Amino acid sequence: MSHSLARPSRDLLIDVTYTADGAFVVDLRQRILSWNAAAEALLGYREQEVLGKQCGAVLGMCGNHGADCTSPGCNAITNIIRGRLTPCVEVTARTKTGDIRWLSLSTMTAHTPAGEARIVHLFRDITEQRQAAQTAQQAGDRQPRRMVSASATRTEERRPPLTLTRREYEVLRLLAIGQTTSEIATALSISPITARNHVTRVIEKLEVKTRLQAVVVASRFGLI
Repeated sequence: MSHSLARPSRDLLIDVTYTADGAFVVDLRQRILSWNAAAEALLGYREQEVLGKQCGAVLGMCGNHGADCTSPGCNAITNIIRGRLTPCVEVTARTKTGDIRWLSLSTMTAHTPAGEARIVHLFRDITEQRQAAQTAQQAGDRQPRRMVSASATRTEERRPPLTLTRREYEVLRLLAIGQTTSEIATALSISPITARNHVTRVIEKLEVKTRLQAVVVASRFGLI
């Protein structure tokens, strides 16, 4: 009886060039070894322009607080050496034309048949979501002082109860990076209907009407 279907997942060979997300692979010296078509479409660099170059020199990625995400001591390198996972982060990156884009960046580790470590970065453009959240925040900051004061009082009085479940916090964090209902379902390994129900409950508990308002309120109260 054949047991070929029971082989462990570590034996799988994954070609990151065939993914709708931007993807590139680097070695432990952070030299780019692979660059897919989606990465070219999102950032403008062609594969032949970036292969062999350090990702920091090409993209100039920085995290939420301005930290250089592609320095020699970046978290991804440190984590792979120590056998730890690297969480998904939001970073800025420079396009070929010099524009700055916000990216949601996921990191995976891999190894060559010879056992050499590789780092796989998957990313998607979340610039529009970040700009929308910033615009909403700026709109609130531009309210007249008297209105802000009254609004702040009402907000404090109507502060949503902090009764979100662990799953709802996960959903809220995914909403904050612009994930759709189907993407949330995939990320959490749940059905789209269940994901939609979680989103609805988060919106209701935060006493708002839209997903964007939920993210803004959650950020204001330090929930994300």
